[in-house]
Amino acid sequence: MERIKNEGILRKRIEDIEDYQKQSEKLQKIEIVVLKPELEDLQTISTIYDWVKELCHKKDEINNSRYAEKYYFLMVAALLYSPRIFAGYFFERGKRDAIAEVLQLSPSHISNSLKSVCSWYKFYRDFQVSLDYLYSEILLRIELNGLK
Repeated sequence: MERIKNEGILRKRIEDIEDYQKQSEKLQKIEIVVLKPELEDLQTISTIYDWVKELCHKKDEINNSRYAEKYYFLMVAALLYSPRIFAGYFFERGKRDAIAEVLQLSPSHISNSLKSVCSWYKFYRDFQVSLDYLYSEILLRIELNGLK
């Protein structure tokens, strides 16, 4: 009787492994597209920061009375240069240091601040709306200035 219950276990195990492999391959293809940085050249990072500061000061759509421009920049820079951190990965080599240098903060401060700023985006509607507007404006400027 026990033998009858165990029939097909090996087949089921092999099918599960094959299914896992197929799903893993699909996920890898998606990751290549979704986690690809918009910008690679770290020389442009100070330009992006200048644009963020400018937009924060000039645009009423951005709530800069409650949130400092450095936090907006931190999210924008992370999305542009290393979006994989939002999937639980680390910053790619040199990118956290470049952001830290522009903001004149330590690299560890960047990592710690980013955790907080990500939660702000999830929970505070005004920050989300401001950041969405800012990010779209920065993407437009990148395209218009041929930085991609």
